[in-house]
Amino acid sequence: MLEEKNSEAKPKRERLVQARARIKAEGKHPLMPQQRDWHGRYLPGYRGGYSKGRSVGTLSLVNILRHQLTEHPEDAKEIVKALIAMGKEKELGAIKEMLDRIDGKVVERHQVEGELPIKLVFIPARPG
Repeated sequence: MLEEKNSEAKPKRERLVQARARIKAEGKHPLMPQQRDWHGRYLPGYRGGYSKGRSVGTLSLVNILRHQLTEHPEDAKEIVKALIAMGKEKELGAIKEMLDRIDGKVVERHQVEGELPIKLVFIPARPG
């Protein structure tokens, strides 16, 4: 029975070895996209991923909003009026937004008074 398993496994192993050799010869990893080589490194000339950030000419939400409000200032006035109305209705989010825009966001500052004992503990490395 052991001999039967070995005889079946040998051709399978040979097929695997041949498949690996063929894939290596082609230089393509079977589980990775074509922009990478067998070792997972990017191929020469590949420009992808987030290497350059957002592509040129892509509009961002901030730019679209800025353009719209510049072209239609009456919309900006309506938005401010709505924000003030929400603040009058005691909506905390609207109140915080107005205060942040008028006075700037609050910067938290922490001051430590007195002495703080600092204790350094050195743990020896395990001998290799």
